[in-house]
Amino acid sequence: MRPVSAFITFESEEGFQRSLKIDENNIKWLDTVIKADEAPEPTNIIWENLHVTSFSRAIRLFFVVIVIIILIAISFSIIVTLKN
Repeated sequence: MRPVSAFITFESEEGFQRSLKIDENNIKWLDTVIKADEAPEPTNIIWENLHVTSFSRAIRLFFVVIVIIILIAISFSIIVTLKN
């Protein structure tokens, strides 16, 4: 199977600009000329969780950790009680 397209994310603008120059140089790979185009803006972003702030997530994580610790302590005490 040959790949027909790839989506590439760049960390810098320089890498992105270099990739656009590939089209000008007619670089071949697997006997096929590589064509580079800029992707369109995403339209399928899931917006439902974007309102949650990092502070809110930290508070939720804190409560989850507390509940897990309580459950572990309860199960530990039950195991110790039943073992005796």
